Amino acid sequence: MRIVRPFIAIAFLATAPLFGAIGAKRVYHQEWTLAPGGALEVNNAFGNVEVVGSDEPNVAAIVTKTIIGVDAKALDEGDDQTELRVGGDDRLRIVNTINPLGRNPRWSSTVDYVLRVPRAVHVTVKASTAGQIRVAGVRGNVVVTTFSGRVVLDNVIGAATVENTNGSILFVSDRPTSNADLTSVNGDVIIVVPPTANFQWLAESLRGDIRSTIPVRGEIMGTAFHGNVNAPGGPTLRTRTMLGAAVLLNRGSQPPQAVALSEQKQWPVKMVSDAPRQMQAAPQQLVQGRFDWKGTTDLNVAEVRGDAFIETSAGEVRLGTVFGVCNVRSGGGPLHLGEIHGSLIAITLAGEITVDAARMGGNINTAGGIVRVLYTGGPTALHSGGGDIIVSQAVSSVTATTRSGDINLTMDWSTKTETIIAKTSKGGVTLNINPRFGAMIDATVVTSDPDTDTIKSEFPGLSIQKEQIAGGKTRIRATGKINGGGERVELSAEDGGIRIISQTPAALMKR
Repeated sequence: MRIVRPFIAIAFLATAPLFGAIGAKRVYHQEWTLAPGGALEVNNAFGNVEVVGSDEPNVAAIVTKTIIGVDAKALDEGDDQTELRVGGDDRLRIVNTINPLGRNPRWSSTVDYVLRVPRAVHVTVKASTAGQIRVAGVRGNVVVTTFSGRVVLDNVIGAATVENTNGSILFVSDRPTSNADLTSVNGDVIIVVPPTANFQWLAESLRGDIRSTIPVRGEIMGTAFHGNVNAPGGPTLRTRTMLGAAVLLNRGSQPPQAVALSEQKQWPVKMVSDAPRQMQAAPQQLVQGRFDWKGTTDLNVAEVRGDAFIETSAGEVRLGTVFGVCNVRSGGGPLHLGEIHGSLIAITLAGEITVDAARMGGNINTAGGIVRVLYTGGPTALHSGGGDIIVSQAVSSVTATTRSGDINLTMDWSTKTETIIAKTSKGGVTLNINPRFGAMIDATVVTSDPDTDTIKSEFPGLSIQKEQIAGGKTRIRATGKINGGGERVELSAEDGGIRIISQTPAALMKR
């Protein structure tokens, strides 16, 4: 259905100075129904598209059709053959620009859209040639595909995917909360965020031009960087370009101010090629779909776009990003895991385990070695047969046990109460929580040195008892409610103290 007639149209004819051609422009105003949480799809081969989220219902559209022709007859032909159609329903509204299959040398046409939409809708824009495509203030997911033109995403809350062949991409966010995958072949890909934003940054540039004005930490592997910005556990922002630059900017800075990651010396950025231990297995940069691997050598994979099932009798395992379930089992060797989006099982009979992010939590177990987890987003069980356990940011329940070593757990600032169990047979326990965290505390220390190994809490309301037990040791037990009570928190340490610390947001971010 053509939408020309229902629109209020304003038309004018003017002479154009270029080669004596003349032009016509028609501006249409229309409103279409679209339910909150619905989807809008715009297919526009030639012209600009701007989609802005608002608190108003439905879609309000301003559509400008411009025709350039050699004469009045050519204008009429171009106007008639450039159709504007709207289809779909309240759940999926589809807007199409219909152009003839072949371009007519006597005329050309472009259609520009300015669309106001409910903030909660999902947006898809497909274009061929555009000066600019801009999506702003939308909470739903956004997908943009174009052959040329600049793409701007301004404070998009949902997940974002952009594929641009011959243009730049600008991603601006006051607080990144969802994953973004931004790809350009010939243009720059630029992220602009506050300097305090938290996220994982995966950047690739075929010419190696990866720059930032915000301190980052991570690894450079050839022409790719995998790392974190500020505290771990945020979304993953991926910037990929072949002939352009991947640039990270804090608000107020400009691209020329950005420092090349391969040249700066102050930030904790490691060149993988400088690592003293070389991987025996040739690294794989990308695995599409499910990944099954069994072997006896080292393994290094940058990204798995599916589930990963890995079994090795010995050797080091390195995984970057896994978008599905991750199950890694080793007969002996360290495990270094990056961003795991699905549930995680990581088991080794000897060696340390490090995890950047376990989005859905999981089971992490080593028979001997340190366990380090930067972020866990679901229920997580951690065990070491002999080594420290460190969790830098947890938003769900945690169970941590070690036969010998300290346990240090930091709960996310937003967490108000969760079940926590931390037990060490030889070492101390430190629990970092926000001042409003509510819990039922049961903390026990068994020690030969009660003057040193004690229970210290920055929260009032705990009752502490001491008693002598066999072997000349002392049992110290603290029980009670903090902040009115909540889930059970059970802490146990032998030959080490227990600390329950009230942390400010700034202190938690630094850990």
